[in-house]
Amino acid sequence: MTMTLKKYNVIIYFIILLNLVVNVVIAQENEPSPTVSGEAKTIPSSTKGTENAVESCIKDTTCISANDTLKLCNGLIKTPDKYIEENVRSGVYKVEERSLAKCMCNQPYYDTLSKCLECFVNATGTEFKVSPEEEYKKQCEKVGVTFTQTM
Repeated sequence: MTMTLKKYNVIIYFIILLNLVVNVVIAQENEPSPTVSGEAKTIPSSTKGTENAVESCIKDTTCISANDTLKLCNGLIKTPDKYIEENVRSGVYKVEERSLAKCMCNQPYYDTLSKCLECFVNATGTEFKVSPEEEYKKQCEKVGVTFTQTM
């Protein structure tokens, strides 16, 4: 079997092209995208990375602030990490208890809780969220508390 010059060149070009593709892929893995500003929020691929990301969310100022607000009403947030331990991967946070509604039924708390849950969603790939705002306001009314714009 003889190899013609044309076949030889095709093989060489293919090897060069393959080498270029591999180098581009490696370069993209090692460098962040220039179109993304700030730190990329990715789902950690290892358990250790997920644990660190979850720990970071627990210590995040928005989660601490949301929890501190509920403490004023003798309550605590059951953060997504606790649900994840129970193999629950999604959920909707809503107003259900009148005693806590006094602390929960306001725009600052709603926004803070939303940001706290967003941290867990980004860290774990789960689907936890706060009820849509209009629904949340109705939940407040249902337990006898008016949703306010301020605390």
